Amino acid sequence: DLHVRSRRQRQMCIRDSWCPICKTTSPSVSTLAEEENYQIVSVALSSGSDKAIQTYQTERDYRFATINDNSGQISQQWGVAVTPSIFYLNTEGEITAVSTGMTSLWGMRFRLWLSQ
Repeated sequence: DLHVRSRRQRQMCIRDSWCPICKTTSPSVSTLAEEENYQIVSVALSSGSDKAIQTYQTERDYRFATINDNSGQISQQWGVAVTPSIFYLNTEGEITAVSTGMTSLWGMRFRLWLSQ
């Protein structure tokens, strides 16, 4: 559950494998996942089986944890209308910012910094 306390700021990216903007944004999400300062979680919306998602991520060398949301239930709970939707959470588990569509690595870092 992302709404619990953590020592690190968190980012949750709801994306899908068929979205062209997600394909552009995901490498930046992966870069952040490699840094120890942040906890990054991805939710794959309607992107197929667990195996298909794992293969997709392996082929692109994405290094973030992904939850399969094939039914769309998680995305619906978070109120996602477009992908990618990126939620930034502070250490208390509160959403501090949301970005949708194309977001640069520096834009993500800035929003995570603001969530301190």
